[in-house]
Amino acid sequence: MRAPVLVLCTLLAAGEPPPVPVPPDPGASLTVEIAALKDDAGTVHASLYASADGFPTRPGKAFRQADAFISGGTARLVFQGLPPGGYAVAAYHDENGNGKLETGFLGIPTEGLGASNDAKGFMGPPGFDEARVEVRPGENRIVVHVVY
Repeated sequence: MRAPVLVLCTLLAAGEPPPVPVPPDPGASLTVEIAALKDDAGTVHASLYASADGFPTRPGKAFRQADAFISGGTARLVFQGLPPGGYAVAAYHDENGNGKLETGFLGIPTEGLGASNDAKGFMGPPGFDEARVEVRPGENRIVVHVVY
């Protein structure tokens, strides 16, 4: 404890202002509003991807994942402490709460899906580049509309 006080006293005696502590950079946050949900049953699951690897069908490869309750046909998730950069969000309405996306005949999803930028694929899921959003330092917000 004496060493920091001695350094501070030396700086003050030399006419130098004391160093100002710099708070750690908390990074960026991304608030995702999931809209157009057909009802409040179950939850919404969202995966945040930092690259095309696994987007949107392999949640285990996501940078982060989150679940949210639904109220009034919307849900809100917040991803905090993100390094600024490009990300894509894939979300689904887990209507029955079983923790997985239900599919029917030929693997076609039977629960609602959405992606950032409201990206839609043709004969399959959307690509990362279509869904990519730029997350800047500070607070960022996007809306994802679910399609059934």
